[in-house]
Amino acid sequence: MTLQGNLAYDHVEMLVWGRSWQLTYWKHPPLPAWVAEAVSLATSRAIWPQFFIAPATVAAAACVVWRAALDVVGPWRALAAALMLQGCIYYSYECDLLNHNSIQIPFVALTMWAGWRAVNGSVAGWVCFGLAGSVAIYGKHSAGLVGLAIVAYSLLLRERRELWRTRGPWLGLLVGTLVITPHLYGMWQIDFAPLKTAFLDHDAGFHSTVEVAPWWGRIVYPLDFLGFNALMLGGVLAMVVVLFLVPGEPIMELAPDRTRARAALRYYGFVTFAPVAASALLSAALNFHMNALWAMAWFPFVGLVGVLAVDRPIGASGYRTMWGVWCAFALGVLLFVGVKLSAGPYITGRVPNVKHDGERLSQIVGDRWAELTHRAPLKIVVGTHWTGGNVCVYHAEHPHLLLDGMPSRAPWLDTRRIAREGAALVWEGHGDPPWRDSFGIATPIERITVPLRTSAPIPPRLYSMAFILPQRE
Repeated sequence: MTLQGNLAYDHVEMLVWGRSWQLTYWKHPPLPAWVAEAVSLATSRAIWPQFFIAPATVAAAACVVWRAALDVVGPWRALAAALMLQGCIYYSYECDLLNHNSIQIPFVALTMWAGWRAVNGSVAGWVCFGLAGSVAIYGKHSAGLVGLAIVAYSLLLRERRELWRTRGPWLGLLVGTLVITPHLYGMWQIDFAPLKTAFLDHDAGFHSTVEVAPWWGRIVYPLDFLGFNALMLGGVLAMVVVLFLVPGEPIMELAPDRTRARAALRYYGFVTFAPVAASALLSAALNFHMNALWAMAWFPFVGLVGVLAVDRPIGASGYRTMWGVWCAFALGVLLFVGVKLSAGPYITGRVPNVKHDGERLSQIVGDRWAELTHRAPLKIVVGTHWTGGNVCVYHAEHPHLLLDGMPSRAPWLDTRRIAREGAALVWEGHGDPPWRDSFGIATPIERITVPLRTSAPIPPRLYSMAFILPQRE
C-alpha cells in the first residue's frame, strides 16, 4: 500500500491556483502556485515530480547557509551549520509539503545572507537583499518581517547607520519596490483580501479570531507561539551541544576569529529571532493566536548562530557524535512518518489526506461527465479546494475550479462560461451546498463512494456530484 498516494491539501490548492497565473490569490501570494504549475507544465502534467519541490526548497536553503557560513567560519563549521537544518522539525518532518511556508525558505535564507553582505558595505549585497526579500514576500507575506529586521539592524547600530548615507540601501529599496509593485497592484484589485484572511478561522466558517478571542489570549497565545517554535529547534540545540561537548583529537577546526564571529553572531541572531519576538508581541497586542508554522522560514541560520556562539575548537569525536545525532534524527523522522502513514489509520481510525484517492474520484466524475455530455471537454468544476481540487488536478483535462461557488475566490473565471460550457459540481457528504443551483439547472444529485488508500477498516469517503450540461451548438 502506497504511503503517500495523493498530493496533500496545500499542494492540491497550489496546482488549482497556479492554473490561472495570478499576481495574488484570495488567501495568499502566488509564488508556490507558480512553481507548482511551472513544474507541472515542464513535466507534461505528471504528478510524481510535484513530490520533490518542497524537499528541494530545504536543500537549496542548506546550500545557501553553507555558502553564507563560509564568509565567517571555516569549512567544517559551515558544513555543520548547513547540516543542522535537519535538527529543526520544520526542515525535516514538515519539508514534504509544498505551501507558502516552505517555498519562502531558500529566499529568506538568501535575504539574510544578502543582508549580511549589505550591512558590511556591499552595494551588490543591498541590491540582492531587495531582490531576494521581495521574492520571498511573493512566497508569503510574513517573510517581510525578515526584511524589516535587517533594515532595523542597520539602523540600530551606529556604525551601520552610516551606510544610509551611501547609495546601497536606497538601491536595495528601489529594486525591492519595483519587484513587489505588481503584487501590490494585484492585492489592491481584490481589496487586499489575503491580509484580511490571516485573521479568520478557516475551520469555523471564516469568523474573526480576534473578536472572539478570550482576554487571557494575550498571555497564552504568545507563550504558545514561542514555546512551540523553541520545541521545533530542539534537534539543532542537541547537535550544537554534542559538537562542542568533547573536542577530541585531532582538532578539525580552531575557533573562528572572535571579532568577525561576534559581529556575525549579533547579525544572524538578531535577524533570526527578531521576527519571532515581533510576532509574539503582535500576538499579545492583537489578542491573536499566531500560527506557529508562520515562523517556519525564519530559522535557516539557527545552526550558524549555534556554532558562532560557542568559542571552542571542533574535534573529530565531537563531529562524529554530531553525525550520529544527525543520522538518528533523520531516521527517526522517516520512521515516524512511515508508522504514521501505514499503521496510523489502524491505531487512530483517522486517515491523513495523502491517503485519499483523488485520482479515483476524478475518474468517476470524469467518466460520468463524458457519459452525459457525449465526451465534451470538462472545463469547469465547482467545489471545495480539496474535493473539487482533486478532480481538477487528477483529471486529464485539468479544468478550472470555482472555489466554493464563490466568484470572489476565482475572479479570473467568468461564471457566464458555465451556462455555455457546463460544469461538474462536486462536494463531500450528503448535504447540498448553497451554490448547487446558483449557476443553472443541474442534473439530479448522484452519491458515490471512494475507498481510501489504506487497508485499515475505515469506511470509504462519500461524495455527491451533479452536472450543469453544456449548451448544444
